[in-house]
Amino acid sequence: MATDVCGAVYRDGRLLLETEVAGTFFSSDAAYAAQYITFGTTLELRRDPGNVFDGNAVAVHVHGLHLGWVPQKENHDIARLMDAGCKPVCRVHGIRWVGHTLRVTVRISLPEG
Repeated sequence: MATDVCGAVYRDGRLLLETEVAGTFFSSDAAYAAQYITFGTTLELRRDPGNVFDGNAVAVHVHGLHLGWVPQKENHDIARLMDAGCKPVCRVHGIRWVGHTLRVTVRISLPEG
């Protein structure tokens, strides 16, 4: 069962991944989304299995705005868990501007309990 994968194996809410959100430069929503992001903000992860560039694509959203993606080189396990019914928690761990590009570091973990 999907809940067994999340609940039995990852009861402690352990950290799965710390990474920088990819593609913020290309997201037309990123600059607008920045006003909703501070340290600790919970972001929404959405699977996009029909993505023509990456079958494991996991998009990152805040307040319905597309911020970017979990990097392709790091999204396989997150996508697999989401496909099994798990709902990883994604929180902002750092935010900064580099020129006109928003850089957002996130921590992705499985929920406690």
